[in-house]
Amino acid sequence: MSSLSRHQHDGRIRPLVTLDPGMEGLLEHLDVSKSLQKRFLALGLTSGVRIRVIGSQHGPMIIAIRDSRLALSQGVASRIYVEIGVGA
Repeated sequence: MSSLSRHQHDGRIRPLVTLDPGMEGLLEHLDVSKSLQKRFLALGLTSGVRIRVIGSQHGPMIIAIRDSRLALSQGVASRIYVEIGVGA
């Protein structure tokens, strides 16, 4: 079983869209097009970066990353995977 599969099985890696406001996780991987990956990289959404959910009620998901905030559609947020329950 791969590392990713093992963590998915124990619930540590989840789609960003499943996190509630105030929850945090480390970016594990992006399941998006190459062009969107490039855009996210330019915005600082890189592997291992800490993401905190600010809000997600009935519309775009607002996240804090580094010193910025981003608004993501629920569809895009469902394709971003974060590892929860690691480090402070």
